[in-house]
Amino acid sequence: SRVAPVFQLARIAPILGFLSWHALGSVAGLLKGSGTVLLLATYAGASGCAACAAAGKISTLLWGLIANYRMAYLPGIVKAWTDSARDSSVRCTSRAFRFSAAGMTLVVVPILIWSPQICRIWLGEDMPPSSDMFMRMFAIQFYFEALATPLDTAILATGRIARYEIVLTALLGSSFFLAWTFLASGLPAWTATGAVAFVNLFAFLYRFVHLRRNHGIAIRAWFSPSVA
Repeated sequence: SRVAPVFQLARIAPILGFLSWHALGSVAGLLKGSGTVLLLATYAGASGCAACAAAGKISTLLWGLIANYRMAYLPGIVKAWTDSARDSSVRCTSRAFRFSAAGMTLVVVPILIWSPQICRIWLGEDMPPSSDMFMRMFAIQFYFEALATPLDTAILATGRIARYEIVLTALLGSSFFLAWTFLASGLPAWTATGAVAFVNLFAFLYRFVHLRRNHGIAIRAWFSPSVA
């Protein structure tokens, strides 16, 4: 016998609400990424875009690392938070956070120190101007994104994301206007990606504040090995 599908509006409404708020955050990500490229094309021209594109190759490497970390710890974090096992949730997220921090530090610190040499080896002596500074800004940007990913996964797993997405959208979207201000003021082209890295830092810190205020988890819990 066939089983007739059952639609429960009481359950569909929260799902649609979650998807709507999460889509709002995606708009901020689009504004931060594509918007910054548009500003570079407008104010820095072909040379600025070339330098950004050349140095942006590092973002492919760093984003690949973030994706691998996320694939490894995402199921555990989601399961722990959806099971409402608070101690297990904090331990799992803390472990993922500290692992991401250690792994990304090993990659990002050499890039920050030796980016001019890396650019010369990678791009040759005729590398676009400011490629090394673009590379540094991309490294900082993705460093904070990697550290924020476990916290972001935990927050999304709770399902209580309306206020979180509104604040995060405002923060991430502000990088576009900050980059616009920098470039319109005549600052170097790499400051556009610097604006994104600067805002990523504040978005990363905001996640700590959100978890502290809405879930009562002390900030030190994410850094303490004794938690995990």
